[in-house]
Amino acid sequence: MAETKPLFDDEEPAGDALQPTAGDAKTPLVRALNLDANEPEYPVVAPLMLPDDPLPTGKKLAQPALAPPVIHVATLDLPEEAMPSIKVSLAIAEEEHPSVAQAMRRGEEKFPALMKSSGFRIRNNLCAVLPVSFETLSNYGLGNLQRAAALIDQNIQASAALHEINADAHIKAIIERADTVRRKSSLRGMLAGLVPFDANIARDQLMAIASALQHRMALIGQTHEELKNIQDVLQIELATMAILADMTDHAEVGALVVRRDNLFTTSLQEVTMALQQNENIRRQVQEWIMRCDEVRTVTLSALGMRNNLG
Repeated sequence: MAETKPLFDDEEPAGDALQPTAGDAKTPLVRALNLDANEPEYPVVAPLMLPDDPLPTGKKLAQPALAPPVIHVATLDLPEEAMPSIKVSLAIAEEEHPSVAQAMRRGEEKFPALMKSSGFRIRNNLCAVLPVSFETLSNYGLGNLQRAAALIDQNIQASAALHEINADAHIKAIIERADTVRRKSSLRGMLAGLVPFDANIARDQLMAIASALQHRMALIGQTHEELKNIQDVLQIELATMAILADMTDHAEVGALVVRRDNLFTTSLQEVTMALQQNENIRRQVQEWIMRCDEVRTVTLSALGMRNNLG
């Protein structure tokens, strides 16, 4: 074995430092590494070469060629009859009839304010009715005329339903029964006095009347909004008919235009009258509801105190 030389001048040889001192129990026994012994050989692992690392041998690594993936597409065979046919068409805006521009100028002269606010609506109506014929006139505004008639009937039915409640008569009867002092002065009052008056039952009756009136008023309010909408539509359609009736280049169907114009005029008048009636009914219902609340909360109590004093 070759002698181990110290690294520095004052360092002891490594061989002697590894020998334990005789008789020293505290000194651990350290085996010296035998460099001459045949140690097992470990396999040599090749270093990992990254793309940026230079190859030590100056050769390029051969990269295996990758074959492109093969994609299999399943096809569904359908008969030609089952294949949908796709048609491509170009959307071409239809040109307006030449009479539309002339009618628009006539409308600006006849209804300047209406043309300024709703000119596009009148233009659409003119495009629908021009060129004037029996078919275009008979179909023009027919749905709105029918809707206006249905709303007028609905308004009449709502008025009749309110008369069936007979709220005013019921309120007056409750007040008369509650006023026992005045009731004793008449024979009818004396007969009615045989049945004692119950203020709580009267209050329940008043609440039932008010609830029925509120339900009817909600329906009347809905009808009112629909009548306003159809009134606006009829005004535009009537203006369109008035413009056509004022033109002279449709002599063959001029009588039909005038007749249709009169029809829209009458329908608009009826809708306006129905709106006024609807507003009157709403005010009457509101007054009855307020009257029920006044009698239920104040009048019955006041009459009860006076009856006890008198």
